[in-house]
Amino acid sequence: VGDSGTVRLSIDQGMDWSLQAVPTADNLRAVTWSGSRFVAVGMLGTVLVSSDGINWVVKTSAVTVRLNDVIWASDRFLAVGAGNVILVSQ
Repeated sequence: VGDSGTVRLSIDQGMDWSLQAVPTADNLRAVTWSGSRFVAVGMLGTVLVSSDGINWVVKTSAVTVRLNDVIWASDRFLAVGAGNVILVSQ
């Protein structure tokens, strides 16, 4: 993930990368995989979700601050951001 909503996907262990269309132009800061779903986070509280890394959906978050990182913690996603923000998925 990167600036201006950049998402790249590799299906061959990083040999080749393809640019994916996403429904945001916000800078993205981090992405993680749960085993069944990708979640990407970024500026202005942006949260994107995808089951295949190709089709992405914007999810509403409760914040408008920069989200810096996201992890999968065995049964939910945790995102952290500016101002000590912590988001937990349901």
